[in-house]
Amino acid sequence: MFLQIILVLLVIVMILQSVAFLTLWERHVFGLTQNRLGPNKIVFSGVVQPLLDGVKLLKKEQIMIFNSNWFLLVLVPSLRFFLLLMEWIIVPYLFNFFTLTISLLFFLVVLGCSIYPFILAGITKKRKFGILGSLRARKQTISFEILFSLLLIIFILFRNRITIISLNNLALSVFFFIFFISVLVELNRAPFDFSEGESELVSGYNVEFRKVGFVIFFLKEYGKLIFFSFLLSVFFVESSFFFVLIFIASILYVRKSFPRLRYDLLIKLFWFFLLPLVINILGAFLMIIS
Repeated sequence: MFLQIILVLLVIVMILQSVAFLTLWERHVFGLTQNRLGPNKIVFSGVVQPLLDGVKLLKKEQIMIFNSNWFLLVLVPSLRFFLLLMEWIIVPYLFNFFTLTISLLFFLVVLGCSIYPFILAGITKKRKFGILGSLRARKQTISFEILFSLLLIIFILFRNRITIISLNNLALSVFFFIFFISVLVELNRAPFDFSEGESELVSGYNVEFRKVGFVIFFLKEYGKLIFFSFLLSVFFVESSFFFVLIFIASILYVRKSFPRLRYDLLIKLFWFFLLPLVINILGAFLMIIS
């Protein structure tokens, strides 16, 4: 029991450190895409910049909105960070609680619960933009989870026969492309960042969260980015750390390469194009192994 507690604390520390340097990497990548330098004033190439940014956020004043729910204000960020830790439990290198199949089922349960912090965050401040952002996140998550569940079912059913399926490189490439799009939607990253929508919702569901609350929301977003990059590596390239970095870099470049889509186009993309396509891929895989 003591060893498990130490391991959980170690995971928390490593996630915090990874997120800090991931933000530094992202800012350097964005600098390259805009033909400018990223953070380079603090120590060597801005290595201490993430630490100073975190301290600056924590020093900001915490303002309680009149008639807001104080209990939810504290609960929502804590719940989001707790769900992030639950997702890391399925990693086989850290914990041996579950088999592969049960781990994926547990992951789907945690993924389904992740919508509740969005909804609670939207109604906590009782503001129009927060409620609109939470409603967008709810519909987007429902659309995403149906597709993502089918993709995981395909992986579970055909994991031991992936060498047979991989003969059809076109089907496997389409499968990976759909999986990558689903990850972008789950991460609320551009061009699918509709629940935050800075241009029309002024940060959406997390509007007016300050200080520790905003920091936890920030940690959750980038912690999930690292986790899903690792998940892509586990599913497609046998847990290669090098490809984890490639997937992270790809997600960062997508944000700077494509404009935000319209919200209704995202819903149509999932329900009328990607979902029928995944069902057809599932049928094609069944025909290949039959």
